[in-house]
Amino acid sequence: MKKSLALTAALASVCFVTLASAQAQEPQPIPRYPKVSAVPVKICTPYYTPEALDARIDGEVTLQVRVGADGTIERARVTKSLDKTYGLDEQAIVAVAKWVFKPATVRGVAVADDDVRITVSYRQLNGRAMDQGGCRTNGKRDAGGSA
Repeated sequence: MKKSLALTAALASVCFVTLASAQAQEPQPIPRYPKVSAVPVKICTPYYTPEALDARIDGEVTLQVRVGADGTIERARVTKSLDKTYGLDEQAIVAVAKWVFKPATVRGVAVADDDVRITVSYRQLNGRAMDQGGCRTNGKRDAGGSA
């Protein structure tokens, strides 16, 4: 009887120690690391269509784009339209498709970024476009003026 009680007590303490060590080794939640957003390094402005210039359309087109882990635009869609008649929405997509980004990162690793919003502005003065279809890399106009 004493041996049985001692054996039971020993087994109970082993089970308790095993249970305690199992609880101590539970996996900890993986910490969430912030994503560093994509940053544009090459920006291209859209062409003003002649019809939109004649109609004196000014304003902005807002796009939501996916920037790939390589920094290029993988897809773009208009979320706020300026013009569906004279082609300005389409020209905004064409221009933004030429943009290049320093990609978003998580813990230093490049990742795709689905949540990039770009506003493309169309401005004219006396029937002439303020900026017409050129590209800038790191703030400097590209050779040739367009891409």
